[in-house]
Amino acid sequence: MTMTQRRTKWKAGLIIAVAVIFLVTLLAVSLSLARGQAANAEATEFGTREYGDPVGPGAASGFVNLSASAMEAFKPGSDGLITNNNHLLYVFFCPNATGEYTLAKNFMIADHTWATRAPTLRGNLNGAGFEIWNAASIGEAKANYSGTSDYVGGLFAEISSGKKLENLVY
Repeated sequence: MTMTQRRTKWKAGLIIAVAVIFLVTLLAVSLSLARGQAANAEATEFGTREYGDPVGPGAASGFVNLSASAMEAFKPGSDGLITNNNHLLYVFFCPNATGEYTLAKNFMIADHTWATRAPTLRGNLNGAGFEIWNAASIGEAKANYSGTSDYVGGLFAEISSGKKLENLVY
């Protein structure tokens, strides 16, 4: 075997080794990201509920203090999919949210101000078999709530005439 053939063989081996290392690293990073994006979970009397980031304390109060035009920045896309907390806030609190909306995941509300704002569902909401629950009605969030207890834990106060809520697990 000539020196040129050995170099070529060595380079080919090196390229294969680098490719294998790259693929193994890519697989490890993908699995790590998948675990990092895994939903949070809360054990409840109904089983374990999985969700992304909860709608945090004060989110509803902060959202309703925006102007209607500022709220439009949080509107779900043209497909109406509710994929994040801002979309959820928009659908329940924006006066212009009269369209067709569909949940794309479970949501947990950990915000006692949500229910005190008594949101109105103005559009049609298809839960698509996902859950929305208000954890602020239980545990420490309820103990720390200082307003009228009648409002703690509600998802909305009313549904506008002619609108519907369907396929929502609650």
